[in-house]
This record gives sequence, C-alpha cells and structure tokens, in this order.
Amino acid sequence: MDKYTAPRYASPVHTPRFPAPGDHATELLCLAADYPAFRSPEGQAFVSIPFGPTGRQIVALHSPNLRDHLTSRFHETFNVFPKPRALAEAIRRLSAEAFGPGNSMYPAERPVFLRLAALPSQIVLDLLDNGQTVEIGPSSWSVADSNPACFQRTRSHAPLPHPVQTETPDFEPLARCLRLSHDRPAFLRILTWLLTAMRPGTGPYPILLLRGPSGSGKSTTARILKSLIDPSHAPLLPAPTSRRSLMRDASNNWVLAFDHVSKLPTQVSDTLCTLTSGIAHTFRDGGRTVTQNLLRPIILVATDRLKLHPDLAARCLIVDLEPPEPTEEPARENPADAFDGLRSAILGSLCTAVSQAMSGKFIYATPEELAEALKPVPSRLVQSLHKLGGFKGSATDLARALDWRSTPRHISQHLRDVTDPAFTIRFFHRRGERKIEISLSASPPGPAPEGPIPEAPRPGGA
Repeated sequence: MDKYTAPRYASPVHTPRFPAPGDHATELLCLAADYPAFRSPEGQAFVSIPFGPTGRQIVALHSPNLRDHLTSRFHETFNVFPKPRALAEAIRRLSAEAFGPGNSMYPAERPVFLRLAALPSQIVLDLLDNGQTVEIGPSSWSVADSNPACFQRTRSHAPLPHPVQTETPDFEPLARCLRLSHDRPAFLRILTWLLTAMRPGTGPYPILLLRGPSGSGKSTTARILKSLIDPSHAPLLPAPTSRRSLMRDASNNWVLAFDHVSKLPTQVSDTLCTLTSGIAHTFRDGGRTVTQNLLRPIILVATDRLKLHPDLAARCLIVDLEPPEPTEEPARENPADAFDGLRSAILGSLCTAVSQAMSGKFIYATPEELAEALKPVPSRLVQSLHKLGGFKGSATDLARALDWRSTPRHISQHLRDVTDPAFTIRFFHRRGERKIEISLSASPPGPAPEGPIPEAPRPGGA
C-alpha cells in the first residue's frame, strides 16, 4: 500500500442500526472516510476504494462503480439502502474534497493511468492482482506489492499473471503460438508493435493490421497479443462505426483490438490515425468539462472487403497470415490454449526486452533485417496478381481465377486503388459487358483485340 491509496485515517467502527433518513449522507461519508478523493491534471475527479484483501482501486468519482460500492457497503452495515438524495449529497461532498487544496501527504492532484504508467525512471505495469505491479527500469524489473502510480480500473479489465524472471528474452514460444516461426519478417513486425505498445504516453504507435483468409487465425492472434499486455473479459471489440463509440472504447482500454473490420467510415479512419499520436477527448464529468489526451496501440483484424484510406495505411504494420497446411499428423493444440501455459514466461521475456531497450542493450534483429521487415507490404490482391500474371476478362472471371472470396464489385474497387507500377490496369466495355485487362508491363496496353477474349483460368482446371 502506498501514500496515494492508503486510508487517510482509520475507518470508524459502525454498529448496525437504522439511521434516520436525514443522516444517510453523514453515514455514507463516515463509511467513505478511508476513500481518498483527488483529481487528475485534466480535471476529472477520482476516489480510491478497497480492492481485494489489501489492495486499492481507482475509480471515477461520478461513475456507477462508486455508487454501487457505497450502496452495497451501506446496506451491509445498516441492512437498508441509502436514499438517492443522500447518495448524491455524499458524492458532491467527495467531489468538493477532490477539488480542494489537499495536503503534502495526500496531494489533491495526481496523474491517473490505464494499465501502463510512464514515470521518470521506470515503466509500471498494473497486474490487477491485489494491487501488485511490475516496475521496469533500465537495469532490471521486479514485481512490487506497492503501487507507485494511480491506475484506473474498469469492470472489463482482467488480471495479468506474474511474469517469470529471465536474463535473455526468448520470443520463440510466442512465434510458435502465432504460427510465425517460419516467417521472421512478419514476426518482427508483431514484436515491433509489442515493444512500442509497452512504451506508454510517448507515441506514435503503429497500427497492427492482420490480414488473411478465413481460418488463418487472425482473431486468435489479436486475442493473444491483447491478452499479453491488456487482458480483458471481452478482448475483441466490434468494428467502430462512429467517432463517439471509438473514443468510448479508447477511454476504457489501453490496447484497442477490433475484430472483423470490413469497412471504416472516413471519420472513424481519421480518428484511428490521430489516436496513434494523440487526440483530445472532451467529455462531461459531474457538471465539469474534462479534456484529456488519448494515445492507444491498435489492432485491426481485416476482412478482404476492407479498403484502407492512404493516411491509415501509412500507419499500419501489415501481417499476412496463412491457414495451417493440412497434415497427416494428429491435430495440434489450440494456439490459445498453448499460449495460456506460456503466458507468464512470454510476459517475463517482454518485460526483460523492455528493460534492456531502456538501456539500449536489446538487440533482437540486425538493422538490415528490421528495415526489410518494416518495408510496406503489398496488399493480398497485388500479391495474387503477381502470381496470376496477365489477365483479360470480367471481374467475375478474375474472382474465380484468384479464388477471391470478395464480390466482383469489391475487386473492381480494389483494382482502382492499385498503385504498383509493375501493373497496367484498364477497364473497358466489350459487347455491352464490362471487362478488365491487366498486364505486368509498365507500358500502356494496345487497343482491345477484335476477337473473342480468352476465358480466364478457373481454379482446379474447371
């Protein structure tokens, strides 16, 4: 227990009795006598309430969490529920205390963090396990019972396991869980995203974009990566449809992992771009206007129909996943189940890597390997077109030739966005039908042939 969350003075002993209706607010304040109230630098009021046997939990003063906690404790003490007006009065008095002058032992203004905190000489990771944290410094890291920072915790947050100490980071178990042991460039992109996500408050953060056909493990990969840093009871969020919903998710999660993203409105795409480097979020808190700066690491699980805006694509680390090849060997263990058994060791390696990176000693790849891994990755459509070579036919024929699960209309839209100079793409009409001509030559194609257009090859030789 630390000076930021310790009780101000011993809580009085209450004998169960039925208080008078006018005394409900006073009794609530007596019950909350060991709940320090304070404010963040942005002007939001918070209170520290008991969490677990000996821990403390930071919750927003005007949140349902505090109201539910006070109501439950009042009912346990007096066997009656407090009057709503008395509950509101008690919260108003705590709010006045939060915006008061404070004192040297309990300052009225303290920064509040979500899962990770950046202090002058260390990075602190909240384990949500009875108030324990991981303190990462340039020389080493350790699990501490004290909490040097104020962490806000929501009901959706889940605890992290205790990391295992290791002198040398070993990420091969994580690569095996993600089925990327054979694809070092792709795993280097994921490791780059992980290390930047463990650097709170600085930014900018790259967006990890996971692509691949159905069954390639995109959602499982996103779930594993989020649970490694910021586990939640609902790890994967639905695709954001508005700026408001996106900012609400960013206020309650450190890592934002969105599943099955097939379309991003322009406003949402712009907000995702600004979230990687910092965006002002303004909201009302107990009658006061609060403006806070939000920066978040983001994971997008994309479908074939997702069309990225250029600004968003420039901020993405793209990882293409492939489905496992069928073998005659017995079915292997589920990657998520295998990760659960290795989670503590992988988290320990990540903490060691962050500690070594703070002192400039962590080297996992050569500069040439890292530069090659961080090169822009062509889209899956461009990769398929390189394998196919030249083509003449309709969008439907092209979909069959590429074994593309998207609609011909979506293929035509994606073709218009291809900027690879190796391709020359032309759309034209032939006998009332819309046709596509694709060549691998940078020179412009000649006039459309007068004869019949060759039929596109079909999968399986059909």
